[in-house]
Amino acid sequence: MSALSPLWIGIDVSSRVLDISLGSSGRVFQVPNTPGGITGLLKEVQRLPILGIICEATGSYHQALAIALWDAGLPLTIVNPAWIKAFRGYNGKLAKTDRADARLLATYGEIRLPAPSRITTQEERDLKALVSSRADLVVTAQAEKSRLKVTTHPVIRASLQRLIAQLEQEQTHLEAEIDALIAANPELETRRRLLMSMPGVGPITSATLLAFMPELGTLNRREIAALAGLAPIANDSGTLSGKRWAHRGRRDIRKAMYMAAWTCGKNKALQSRKHRLQAKGKPKKVVLTALARWMLTMLNVMLRDELTWDQLDQSRRSVEVSPTR
Repeated sequence: MSALSPLWIGIDVSSRVLDISLGSSGRVFQVPNTPGGITGLLKEVQRLPILGIICEATGSYHQALAIALWDAGLPLTIVNPAWIKAFRGYNGKLAKTDRADARLLATYGEIRLPAPSRITTQEERDLKALVSSRADLVVTAQAEKSRLKVTTHPVIRASLQRLIAQLEQEQTHLEAEIDALIAANPELETRRRLLMSMPGVGPITSATLLAFMPELGTLNRREIAALAGLAPIANDSGTLSGKRWAHRGRRDIRKAMYMAAWTCGKNKALQSRKHRLQAKGKPKKVVLTALARWMLTMLNVMLRDELTWDQLDQSRRSVEVSPTR
């Protein structure tokens, strides 16, 4: 490949190092996944004609790299690891090493030509970190409460009770920080006010939606459901009509919408849908998924058109969302 040819760059990310492939058949090199290593990588790639840069979502390991590339104005696409796994099978690439993965990512860019990922603001990144930390505390506290139920030793019980109290105190502190961050940002505050106008969407659900789905209000109903992992995926072949499955997508959003649908007793439109689906004999999980998807669809419309739940007219509320089979 000519040194001046526009290229796709694949970056395989691990906790310690970054493996970089300059095109699917170009040079592959490695730098530390540290501020210094990322700075060196920027100096290397900024001299090249770039069509795009591809890396996989890795939880936290790719965050510093992504921020540095965005700040430098470079087109970065962060892809779902499941897509790359499927793409590896499609291309018959059975070998899996960090170098091979970097080349595969570059090949993915050359074939699929993906659009750059949305650039997140510092406020959005901070909000996501706070919401994630709070969710971790909730999980840890629940685990300790489960231990407390089966523990009879008085010293251990006292220890667990102190720990649970501390975890709940930290949870309250993080919730206050989340509220303060959102209140300090007029755009986030406006979006949260619209979200919370729907019965069943409270402070935690709204914060989770703002943190993990900033695209809400910019996509159509099918795209937003797929992004959350609430869209039914067909499983048909010939005359066989198999079960639809809703999976993958953003787990935090899916959990938040399941909880909102499960506890939303004051949402009359939701309850009406629930009763109709139950009357058709739909399983509980199917009903819950359909309700969660419908709620997310309505929230998407509300943010798109800047409407509260009360301002959303009845015709829009009556939009049917077919349940999974």
